[in-house]
Amino acid sequence: MKLGAISFSYAAFHAFRDAIARSGHSSINLGDFAQTIAAHRLFTRLGYSDSAITRVDRDTLADYKGEQVALLMNAVFRPECFPIPEAIIPIFMGFTARPETIASQIDYLKSHQPIGCRDSATAERLRSLGVEAFASGCVTLTLPPRRGHGPKLHPFIVYGTGAGELPTGLLSRMPVGILDAAEFVFHRFAVFGLPLLAESQYHLERYEENLIHRLSYEANLVITPLHHVAAPCMAMGIPVILCRRAHDESFHHDRFSFLRQIVSVHTPETFDQIDWSPQPVSVTQHADAFIEGVRERLPT
Repeated sequence: MKLGAISFSYAAFHAFRDAIARSGHSSINLGDFAQTIAAHRLFTRLGYSDSAITRVDRDTLADYKGEQVALLMNAVFRPECFPIPEAIIPIFMGFTARPETIASQIDYLKSHQPIGCRDSATAERLRSLGVEAFASGCVTLTLPPRRGHGPKLHPFIVYGTGAGELPTGLLSRMPVGILDAAEFVFHRFAVFGLPLLAESQYHLERYEENLIHRLSYEANLVITPLHHVAAPCMAMGIPVILCRRAHDESFHHDRFSFLRQIVSVHTPETFDQIDWSPQPVSVTQHADAFIEGVRERLPT
């Protein structure tokens, strides 16, 4: 049996397709592929070879017809992902979904409980519906600490769009020494057609892997509003300042409810409380628990 890491074609993302129809392009979140990278590395840490690990597209999951695969369910799962085919053996660690998706899949989730959830809010919702659940955090917290870094470190400011935009007023509060030295990175990638083919997904994974390597080697500080930048950087031992435009309750409750237990999540009303010289935080306990949770759930 193969082990599966989620990848992303965005096949059912109609808003993206509409944007492409209007303007000829859209953009995808590179942080999705940070999850793919981290899942692959986790399986190799558990002793599996590259040949034993495959990619499974989240966005056509309900149509999967391949060989039996034990799939790490670390992602946001949409209604189109269900029902999960029998060939998929789910490893429920890092799972999250909108409340209406959870409500429609209660019987399936109960059949695989306890469910390890990417955020505390998802775990609380599942428990309120009678499903055993706990907050596992995200697989990106299991990336190994960096073993060294380059001779010339500098800050990175990594941002996206929408809720992932840099908050208004953040740069004006930033110390001049940080702002002058910082490298700005837009953590999205332009696409001109959907769904993404497997080759394009592979290239985006390599692109994100290169960025993760750069942050590991070059960053002495990462300032970001993005979950899948903050979590990998904390895992690698890079100091992180996490700043959002607002507390994130509009998407499917609070995506940052687990990370908030580890690091402050600043919004404009607390910008004057930011420590601009933070120390790295340890996520070893969370990473070890996630890895052990996956190990326990692997088919024997």
